[in-house]
Order: sequence, then C-alpha cells, then structure tokens
Amino acid sequence: MRVAPWQKCTANLSQSSISTATAGPRSSATAPGRDPYPPYIERGDGCRVTDVDGNERIDFSNNYTALILGHCHPGVAAAVHAQVARGSAFAAPTRHEIALAQAIAERVPSIERIRFASSGTEAVMFALRLARAFTGRPKIAKAEGGFHGTSEYASISIGPDIAKAGPSDAPAS
Repeated sequence: MRVAPWQKCTANLSQSSISTATAGPRSSATAPGRDPYPPYIERGDGCRVTDVDGNERIDFSNNYTALILGHCHPGVAAAVHAQVARGSAFAAPTRHEIALAQAIAERVPSIERIRFASSGTEAVMFALRLARAFTGRPKIAKAEGGFHGTSEYASISIGPDIAKAGPSDAPAS
C-alpha cells in the first residue's frame, strides 16, 4: 500500500503495532473508520490533537466524551500533578472517591448509589450484572450500531451492513 507523505510515521507505527499488539493498532470496535490505520497521537491541547506526523486536527471524540474540558486543561493537569505527588494508584479506597460520589449525587438527585469503574467496558459489565440480578432475567437488549464496551456480553456488531441489518421492527443481531 502506498503511504501518504503526511502519514509516514503513523504507517510505521501501525506496522510495528501489528507485530506486537494482539489487535494491531486498536480494533475497529474502538477506532472505527480509521482505515488504513488510526492516527497515532503525540499530544493534545484543548479540543485539538497532533499526531506523530505533526498533523493537527480537532478531536471530536475527546476520549469518547470523557474529556469534557479538553486535553491538558490547566486545572485538571494541576490536580493530577498534585495527586501523583501523593501516590498514583492504590488498591484501596480513598476519601476522594467519597467526595466525588457525594458531589455527583448532589448534582443528580435521582442517583441513589454510585459505583466507580476503571473503564466504560467495566461499567457496562457491572450494569449488566446488576440488571440481571435485579430483574432475574438472563437476556439483555442492545442498541444496534451502538458501542457498549468490549466485553463478550456487549461486543456484538457496532457497524452493521445495512443490507444485512434486517427490518427496523426486527433487526438482525
């Protein structure tokens, strides 16, 4: 495949990834529509990211909407720096979890309990487990074409072939 001049470093990293990473340069589930390979990001600032080839682009994903303040927000960077100076990862709860849970519950009164998770996939797995236990039902429903994490329970198609999707009143899974 001929490589565009503006993607030389990206192409090299993609090839290296294929030989070392299990899914190559991320899977189509987490990086759809990035053919022939995803951009390899070097840095981000606000709503913009710059890849290893120096190409700047607007980051419409913002880590799948988790970065509501954008990349390298000064307040977030200062808070992270201060916390890392006290310790970066503990296999035990901290007082900050309680404070955050209380702040979220104050802002969203309908929330009764909060369970923090390390990833969206883990959060979906906890939600599925809770829903099954609460309802006593083993089956789950999923929005066709939606991304619901990478666990075996939720990683059914996210980009269906419209010709094979079936009628809207009974879509194929």
